[in-house]
Amino acid sequence: MNSNEIDLSQLPKRVRKLLDERKYSRIPKRYFTNKDFVFEAVRLDGYALDYASEELKNDRAFVLEAVSWHGDALDYASEELKNDKDFILEVVKYTGYALKYAPEELKNDKDFVLKAVRQDGDAFKYAPREFRNDKEVILEAVKQDGYVLEYAPREFRNDRAFVLEAVKENGFALYHAPREFRNDKEVILEAVKQDGDVLEYLPREFRKDKEVVLEAVKSNGDALYYAPRKFRKDKEVVLEAVKSNGDALKYAPRKFRKDKEVVLEAVKQNGFALGYAPRKLRNDKDFVLEAVKQNEDALEYASEELRNDKEVISESVKTLDRKIKEISVGKETSKKVTNTPKEVNKSTTTTKSSEEERKL
Repeated sequence: MNSNEIDLSQLPKRVRKLLDERKYSRIPKRYFTNKDFVFEAVRLDGYALDYASEELKNDRAFVLEAVSWHGDALDYASEELKNDKDFILEVVKYTGYALKYAPEELKNDKDFVLKAVRQDGDAFKYAPREFRNDKEVILEAVKQDGYVLEYAPREFRNDRAFVLEAVKENGFALYHAPREFRNDKEVILEAVKQDGDVLEYLPREFRKDKEVVLEAVKSNGDALYYAPRKFRKDKEVVLEAVKSNGDALKYAPRKFRKDKEVVLEAVKQNGFALGYAPRKLRNDKDFVLEAVKQNEDALEYASEELRNDKEVISESVKTLDRKIKEISVGKETSKKVTNTPKEVNKSTTTTKSSEEERKL
């Protein structure tokens, strides 16, 4: 039986039972030359890749798919793949856990570790100790995943200046900061400025602080949902929220969903906010025009009369045309940027850039 003759839907009961019980050593080797069979096994347990044929262990696309299911499958990939920096970085996109199985040579390369934690902050947990004590690495990891602060050395977590830097990179790092900093207004303000949703987890006294709430909704209008009722009734707070995210209008009291100034700011930011406006405003031509200028699909929330209005339809079409042009320009710009290095290399063979290219 060759690999193409294995039908997974008609596996012998004994083989299916062994597969389900993870008893791979007792399954005939011929099954482990079949991609579908091995992938079925790896979906259950990354360890199954250890029994795959050498060809499959060295199959870049296959191993990448296997690792997307179980990061520990990387340990059983070919040495060639495990020593391939680009491949390991691709794997880390799926799971930082993969760094645990990367060769020591790569794990001891600071540039590589920095790239890994930028892909998945969770990779920090599997970096060598020297890098888990490296401020630059910690901050890059925290930037990608605020919860990484939990694994930073105590000396950093107890350093107020460092915690301030951390929450500026990722507001949710506050959650793993010492209690004294979770009750420090300056630290809290920096955290909500970075991510307004942090408001949900703050001590009650700070959720009652208007300055904190305002910074939170400026960062993320949806944070209005976590604000105390008295602030959801505060027009200044609501205005800042809808300016940041028009969709936040749905969390505002009815009186503000009827307020022209508030609704106008909301639809300017997000045309779909028109859907939360009362019928009277959805039949207001000026409001509907502002909404379709922001998003042509907002037309569906207009009154029937305005959905058939030539000027409104024309404005909606203009918005769509503008977006299509922006996409086209973006693609052309991307092509030019991609081609630029070749042209620059031809004309600057005797000079070096004075600026160092930022590593990704």
